[in-house]
Amino acid sequence: VEFIRACTWITMSGAVCWWYFFKEDAEKYEKFPLLSSCKRVLRYHLGSAAFGALIIAICQLIRYMLATLDYYTKDVLQENNRIFELVLKCSQCAMWCLQKTIEFVSYFGFVYIALNGTSFCASCKETFKFLLTPKNAMQTAVNKVVEKLIILIIAWTTPTFTSLICYAWLSGNDEYTADNNPLYPCIIVWVGSFALAGAIATVFECTIDTIFLCSFRDAAMFNGKYMSVEMKEGFGISSINEKEMEKMGLSAVQTSADYKKHREDADKKQA
Repeated sequence: VEFIRACTWITMSGAVCWWYFFKEDAEKYEKFPLLSSCKRVLRYHLGSAAFGALIIAICQLIRYMLATLDYYTKDVLQENNRIFELVLKCSQCAMWCLQKTIEFVSYFGFVYIALNGTSFCASCKETFKFLLTPKNAMQTAVNKVVEKLIILIIAWTTPTFTSLICYAWLSGNDEYTADNNPLYPCIIVWVGSFALAGAIATVFECTIDTIFLCSFRDAAMFNGKYMSVEMKEGFGISSINEKEMEKMGLSAVQTSADYKKHREDADKKQA
């Protein structure tokens, strides 16, 4: 399951990365970017997906082993040995935290695999470099909190509203309610809608994370060349175009630091 999830994540990230950087490039336009990304994953990134999924699966296995040990020792050993109970509970908590941390780094790493075409270990190294920057870490935390809130709203409101609509429609049908209870089909609708909403939320999460990392790469390497005007304003990057730069005596820049330097030189010339 984790392997399929990893392959799916890299595939979606690859399609989003291609759209972000080449959405206005007619020569590199692809009619089916998701299919092309899937081909790249099958050809180049299956090993990285398998290795990342293996690490997550090992963490899950250890947690299941601790849960099993907790279940079978609850009535005998733990009642007579509080230290053992405390150590077991702390171990379960620590493994839960470790698994969530590894999943967080791994799925950001999967995005870097699609973005850079590097291996899993190299991509996780890039993730650590990105997160160790205080500014990036703060923006990542804010992004993930807002993202999780939106996903929570999608995952619970969608099945609830669909089941309520189903109940209202069925309860208003006298022929149906004469022989059937509308509650049971509503439960089925809720379960199906919850599964569908979960899939939509996964796509949403992957897309947001990928655009998030692509925007930082764009700001660092291309001075926001591929960003919208609103996103440039959010990053504090000037939306000045190349023609205006030439009139001001500026050359094309690759980083925001270069832009500031060239802008200062141009101001001196005008003065």
